[in-house]
Amino acid sequence: MSDPASYEDYIKRYYANQRVAGYGPDTTCHVPCPFCAAPDFMVYRIIDVEDHMNKGATCKECGRSCAMPVTITDDGLGKSFEMVQTAGPDQPDWMTPKMRRAM
Repeated sequence: MSDPASYEDYIKRYYANQRVAGYGPDTTCHVPCPFCAAPDFMVYRIIDVEDHMNKGATCKECGRSCAMPVTITDDGLGKSFEMVQTAGPDQPDWMTPKMRRAM
């Protein structure tokens, strides 16, 4: 499938392709592609989320990749992350604000 034609199309596809399965520590998230909303861009148990965010993923449909590197605050009490595009074609024109590219 090609990129959704609009933000509205993207949101419809994203919500149709996101899901959570399981219970407790085996709860698994199925996250759509943040660029085209294709299903199963990232699939992980919730207790493994940080590893998957740092590693990132590549979409089998649009070929774009992203990661969400986790940063720990200097005092060690907080964490933050930024979703960055790591490979693939530019984001669709309608997608704003644009995700920053990083290697």
